[in-house]
Amino acid sequence: MVAVHGYNFDVKKIADYLRPFRDNVAVSYDWGSPKNSDLDIAYEKGLLANEEMDKLLGMDSSYERNVYLKEAISKKLASSVNGKEADYFNWIVKVWGGIRTYSKSPEYVRKCINTLLNDNYLTFDGIASMSKIVSFMFPDKYIIYDARVCYSLNWILLKNKASDKYFPVPESRNTKLNAFDIDVIIRLANMENYQVSQTVNPTSRTFINQRDKSLYITQEEAYITMCDLINIINKELWDDNDRRKVFPFYTEMILFAIAVEEIFIDIANSCKLEVGC
Repeated sequence: MVAVHGYNFDVKKIADYLRPFRDNVAVSYDWGSPKNSDLDIAYEKGLLANEEMDKLLGMDSSYERNVYLKEAISKKLASSVNGKEADYFNWIVKVWGGIRTYSKSPEYVRKCINTLLNDNYLTFDGIASMSKIVSFMFPDKYIIYDARVCYSLNWILLKNKASDKYFPVPESRNTKLNAFDIDVIIRLANMENYQVSQTVNPTSRTFINQRDKSLYITQEEAYITMCDLINIINKELWDDNDRRKVFPFYTEMILFAIAVEEIFIDIANSCKLEVGC
């Protein structure tokens, strides 16, 4: 077991589960962005240079494009952005990320980033948006905290008994993930935690929240714990001379890619519920 911010994980079991999917991720990764029209917007806003645009347009797969984008955009954000932060952050979250309701100011984003860098904390409110920006700025350290990533990782932890703590899952619009709700599966697998005794009031509005505390990593610690855990797993997955070993988003992309097919099928084939006295 490896301790990450006070939580224990069997990194070898997690890496062993992911290893068979490692070499196929370039094909299975199915994030529909960036489309050519998305790249046009990035170019118009100055987020991509001519040569970067040419390279991206010459790439066929979403996987190739997104790997290259991490490098290109992180360099851009590390340099002087000349007051274009709002345009850049909006492109990452709204255009590339598809979160059309995003409306945070650059000042708010910078405040969140400073808190993350100084205090290892990123607010869970809006985590899907904020983690996208952070992952583009610092691809060698931070990843996207995504519902699919959490779904895959939580199932791997549960099935392989690789931890007794799980990550809080952001809301998802995916019908498969919602049909086989991973939180429900985790709770059913730990049903003794929710059984009612004379000292517990099940009618309390906070009953589930209180019981969940013994199973879930806190929202305050969730992001930095996941980032550091994925970094460790990523180093386990790749050879020493492989540049992918340096960037945790490669493991994040595997977790994202396998959620709605391989993980969904594994859950369907692994779970059986018997109800009776």
